[in-house]
Amino acid sequence: MNQAQQKMAIVKAACLQMNSSASVDDNLNFVEESLKSAPKLDLLVLPENFAQMPLNRHEQIIELSEFGRIQSFVRDLAFRYRTYIVAGSLPIKADKRQPKPYARCLIASPNGELSHYDKLHLFDVDVETTENAGGKQRYRESATYQHGELSSSQLSSRVLHIGSNSVRLGASICYDLRFPELYRSFSRQGVDIITVPSAFTYETGKMHWECLLRARAIENQAFVLAAAQVGMHASGRRTWGHSMIVDPWGRLLKVEAASTGLLCADLDLNLIKKLEQRFPVTKHKRLDG
Repeated sequence: MNQAQQKMAIVKAACLQMNSSASVDDNLNFVEESLKSAPKLDLLVLPENFAQMPLNRHEQIIELSEFGRIQSFVRDLAFRYRTYIVAGSLPIKADKRQPKPYARCLIASPNGELSHYDKLHLFDVDVETTENAGGKQRYRESATYQHGELSSSQLSSRVLHIGSNSVRLGASICYDLRFPELYRSFSRQGVDIITVPSAFTYETGKMHWECLLRARAIENQAFVLAAAQVGMHASGRRTWGHSMIVDPWGRLLKVEAASTGLLCADLDLNLIKKLEQRFPVTKHKRLDG
């Protein structure tokens, strides 16, 4: 690769950290205002539930696949700002007969085309809280959502055309982060970037967020972009924040602990090739999976 080609292998990327409210209007306005103030981006990642963190599941806004204000907003924003947008997650039903929606991540291209990934792993756990000694916070995502299907389209990486480069992206959402098999499937496809839009709980985030993100970057030799929710929300849920951009060597390029706003970084894709030559872990693998 000559010097000119190396220069073109830079992806200008950003994660948006949010404290989404129950108001869709307020949240979408925050996304657009943040993008307006940003430098020119090739890729923007929004957090899980970017459009709404409702008071309860009965007040949740659900759209039908390919129809709805939020999906149109994401598509139009990508087109107007000529950037790829990985839009965290929002509740979407494939059709009206579907009893529960998917937690769907939209991937919008600068041409306004949409593809998607539906969250595979749902957060059905009891989390111990430090504020209330011996207390537990109960989470049951399966009461609100249905699992994404185990299909080839779900497990396929997406190709982003950025400059003269074809960049491979693997999409995931929040709790997926704890299941390395998904990311290994992306690795086998040669992904350059993994996105992890999230609303990690404060308690689990404090213990596991950074180490899991860095592990996924290191073991798959890919950049990891993790856009997060932060702070208290209408439902009383508290999220950890600490949005991060991690390089394939596990270095933290950008971190934002508690404030809302953009984290921007230049992703040098040449680093992946250099690591593959110097530290060829994928060639040393002896077990499937």
